[in-house]
Amino acid sequence: TYALNSYMGSRDDIPPSNDARLWNFHKSADLACGDTSSLLLFVDTSPGNICHSAFVIRLGAGGQFYHLPSAEHDHGGVVSFTDTHVEYHRWVEPRTITESSPNWIPNHWTLWLPANRDLQWLQARASVLLPASP
Repeated sequence: TYALNSYMGSRDDIPPSNDARLWNFHKSADLACGDTSSLLLFVDTSPGNICHSAFVIRLGAGGQFYHLPSAEHDHGGVVSFTDTHVEYHRWVEPRTITESSPNWIPNHWTLWLPANRDLQWLQARASVLLPASP
């Protein structure tokens, strides 16, 4: 179960959870503004947390998980990056692993895990700031 990073090819108005200050990549040339080896493309998603094809990563939301990564493979999952490399990532927070386990979709607006290192890892790889306007 994989989902595409919501900052990759999403319409600007869907999902509304994307931060308007960050790049919403629409074509491969857009990726030149970031480090392609560290921009997430696909995320192995918790099976009970799939509701649409985008993996929403809330930025600037104070610790809100919208979608949860899969922890089914020894507390981790596979992620791919826009430079085409793929890697296994093991989640480190017990709460991430616990919340990823149920076979149901939690309410996306109520899962708050401030200072969660796994969420911070995802956030650091979701997008880049848009260039400043002159």
